Amino acid sequence: MPLSVPNYLVLTGIHTNDPKKRAVGNLATIAFHYLLRSGEYTFVNPNQRRRTKQFRICDVIFWKNDTILPHTLPLATLLRDVTEGTLNISNQKNGKRAQTIHQEVTGTLPCPVHALVRQVKQILQNTNDTSTIISTFYSHQYPQGRALRVGCVTRAIQKTVTILRLDRQGIRPSDVSSHSLRAGGATAMHLNGIPDSTIQKLGRWSSDTFLIYIHEQIAAFSKGVSKQMGLRVNFKNIRREFAPISSPELRTAACTTQN
Repeated sequence: MPLSVPNYLVLTGIHTNDPKKRAVGNLATIAFHYLLRSGEYTFVNPNQRRRTKQFRICDVIFWKNDTILPHTLPLATLLRDVTEGTLNISNQKNGKRAQTIHQEVTGTLPCPVHALVRQVKQILQNTNDTSTIISTFYSHQYPQGRALRVGCVTRAIQKTVTILRLDRQGIRPSDVSSHSLRAGGATAMHLNGIPDSTIQKLGRWSSDTFLIYIHEQIAAFSKGVSKQMGLRVNFKNIRREFAPISSPELRTAACTTQN
């Protein structure tokens, strides 16, 4: 998934009064840059036994360089002063506990740290419960709050793919889902030269299986390969196998050399 999808969603969320769309926009760019699994921020039925715990307000830390900024600061102050944002997860799919993900302010409007600030402040305007899941939104229909469902995020992504006409780049709505944000973020990192070890750390993958999330069908991976394959290279076969020698003269020469 290209960066244009979360960018479109977060910008749409900024310019709407719909709290659900704002939450979707914020979480799209957060999930893309922080490489979040969809189950780490969307609603999961508590009757399902899963290791993964959703990120909550109390799991978010904002920084101004080396100083922690309290969530209670006004929105404008946080947006002005924040330089980094940290997410702490208590437990996750692979069973690892107490891991962190850290990102810096990008200086652009679709900034993941600023999106995190906006999402936290929108929640705290409606509740003091810091155990609230970070994808929660409040509306007339849901005055007590409702966390985003995974299907809601998937539908928003698929609609955006249609709006942006990404089918012209070979991306169909049926090809993407909420999970595409994590895969798209890993792919964007790889394409921009970020070491695989860093991607693995940020995505909290325990092995190199994370490589399956990097989309090999993207043309950027094979750029220039055809030209390189067409270059003439002089080489010799150094295996210890001798081809049959048909010419009598060559057989005589070969025997003389071997003797």
